[in-house]
Amino acid sequence: MLEFESIVWPDDAEWLRIGVVFTGILALIGLTEGLRYVARFPSEVSRKFVHFAIGVGILFSPRLFLSPVPLILLSLVFIPINLLAVWKGWLPGIHGPDRRSFGTVYFPVSLLVLTVVFWQRSPELVALAMFSFAVGDAAAALVGESLPRPRTYTLTGDRKSVEGSIAMFIATAASVTVGAVILWPGQGDSAMYLVVMSASAAVLATMWEAISSKALDNLTVPFSNALVLAVFLFPSTQAPIRQFSLGISLSIAVAALAHRLRMLTLSGSVAAVLLAVIIFGLGGWKWSIPIVVFFVFSSLLSRVGMTMKSDLDSVFEKSSIRDHGQVAANGAIAGGLALAQYAFPGTNFFPAYIGAIAAVTADTWGTEVGVLSRGKTVSLVSLQEVPRGTSGGVSIAGSAAAVAGALLISFLGAQWTGIAATAVAGLLGGLSGTIVDSLAGELVQAKYRCTVCGKHTERREHCGAAADVTGGRRLVGNDGVNWICAATGAVVAALMHP
Repeated sequence: MLEFESIVWPDDAEWLRIGVVFTGILALIGLTEGLRYVARFPSEVSRKFVHFAIGVGILFSPRLFLSPVPLILLSLVFIPINLLAVWKGWLPGIHGPDRRSFGTVYFPVSLLVLTVVFWQRSPELVALAMFSFAVGDAAAALVGESLPRPRTYTLTGDRKSVEGSIAMFIATAASVTVGAVILWPGQGDSAMYLVVMSASAAVLATMWEAISSKALDNLTVPFSNALVLAVFLFPSTQAPIRQFSLGISLSIAVAALAHRLRMLTLSGSVAAVLLAVIIFGLGGWKWSIPIVVFFVFSSLLSRVGMTMKSDLDSVFEKSSIRDHGQVAANGAIAGGLALAQYAFPGTNFFPAYIGAIAAVTADTWGTEVGVLSRGKTVSLVSLQEVPRGTSGGVSIAGSAAAVAGALLISFLGAQWTGIAATAVAGLLGGLSGTIVDSLAGELVQAKYRCTVCGKHTERREHCGAAADVTGGRRLVGNDGVNWICAATGAVVAALMHP
C-alpha cells in the first residue's frame, strides 16, 4: 500500500513523459476511430487494439517512471473521460455502438487500485498484471469473434466461446512468461518456476474471464493476475507457492467431481474453484476445513427427502444444485476474509471467518431439515403458522439443525486455534446470522404470486409467465438474504471474540 509521505514525486523529465504518454493515448484513440470510419474496422477489433496497445505501454511503465504519480494521474483522468464517453455514446470504435460496456472504465480503475496497493513494493508486478490481462483479453475476444461458428457457453449472462477461452489461457500464460523475463531477467534461470507461475495465472484468469459478465473481467482478471504474481514473487509463510499451486489443482478436481455428482452447476463449479484457491491457497487447511465441511454436509443434506422437497421446487428460487450466485452468497465473505488475512497478517480475521461459515451452515441446515419437518412452521415476525418452506419460517426441527451446524463449525474453528473463545464467538455469530436470515427472508426478500396458478413463490417467473410481487424488495432474492446472513455471522463473531 502506498505511503504517501514517502512517494517519490515526478521530476521535470517525468512530467514531460506524462504529457507525451497522455498525448499518445489520445492520438491512438483518434487513429483507431479514423481507421474504423475509413476502413470500416469492426468495433471489437479497434477496441481490443487500443486495449492491447495500452497494455504494452503499461508493461514498460517501470522503465519510464520512478514515481506512481503518473499512473495514478492517468487513471484518474481517464476514468471520468471514459465514463462520460460511455454515457454519451462517444467513440463507438472504443466503447462499441451496439452495447453499453463499462470495461473502459473498469480498466483504469484496476490500474489505479493496483498502483496504490503494489507500486512501492513492485512496480513490475503492476505492469505485468495489467499487460497479461490486456493480451489475454484481446486474444479471447478476437479469436471468439473471428470464428464463423464458435462453440459457445454461458455461465453468468455473457456468451463466451470455448475457442476464446483457450486463446485467453495461451495468451495469458505466454504474456506472463515473456513479461517476467523482460521485467525480471533473472527469472529466466528457473524455467519450471516460470511455467508454474504462468500456468497458475492463466488458469485463474481464464476462469475469471469466463464467469465475469458485463465487462467485469476488466476488474477481476487484473486483480487475479496481481494476486498470483504476489504469491510467486513475494512468497511468505502466509501463502507458500507449493500450497497455492496445490490449491488450484485440488479445487479443480473437487469442483469437477461435485459437478459430476450434480452438487454444483457449471457456473457453480467455476466459482467454487476461484473461492477455494483463495481460501486454501492463502489460508491452508486451517481455513479450508470449515468451508469444506459446510459444503459436503450441506450437499448431502439436500439429498435427504428428495421426494418431499420436490414439492417445493416451484416455490424456492434456487435448487439444491448450487450455481455461482449461491457459491458467492455463501462463501464470498469468507473468501474476502481469507484474502484480508493474507494482506494484513497482523490482524486476526479468523473468528469472523468462522462466524460467517457458521451462519451459512446454520441457515442451510435449518432449511434442509426444516422443510422435512412434520411439525409447525412459524413466522418469526408474526409468530403465526406459515406453510412449510416459507421464507422466514422456523420450526423446532429446523432450529435444532441450525444450532447443530453452528456448533460443528465453531468447534472446528476452536480446534485450529486452541481457544474456546473462538467457538463461543463462532456459535454466537452463526446463530445471529440464521436469525437475521429468517427475519430478512420474511421482511425484505421478494415474494411473488403466480398470475396463472395463483401459487406463492420466490421465483420471478412461474408457469411460464411473470409473477406479481406481493412483498419484499424486488432486488433482494434468496442469494441476497444469504449475503446478509454471512455478513451478520462475521460481524457478530468478530465483535464477540476478545
